[in-house]
Amino acid sequence: MINGVDPKPAPDINSEGKMQISFATLAIPPFWEKEAVLLVESLRTFGGRLAQQPVTLLTIKGKPLGAKSMKRLEELQVSCAEFEIDAV
Repeated sequence: MINGVDPKPAPDINSEGKMQISFATLAIPPFWEKEAVLLVESLRTFGGRLAQQPVTLLTIKGKPLGAKSMKRLEELQVSCAEFEIDAV
């Protein structure tokens, strides 16, 4: 154990007894916006049995993604979550 954290946490099991996996990534517009969309498109196309797992896209508060990217992410069923980052 490191700082009281179990290195092998219990898997998240859904109601069907299957392990639930979700993905998360960060997009800072405009630099990584297209790459984030491409990542999810690739997962949905080539991800096999993981292709339809939930995806959350993290964005920095006050730096919204473009309308085209947001529309595509909605089509891909991606949830977006803003977070605040402290300036250094």
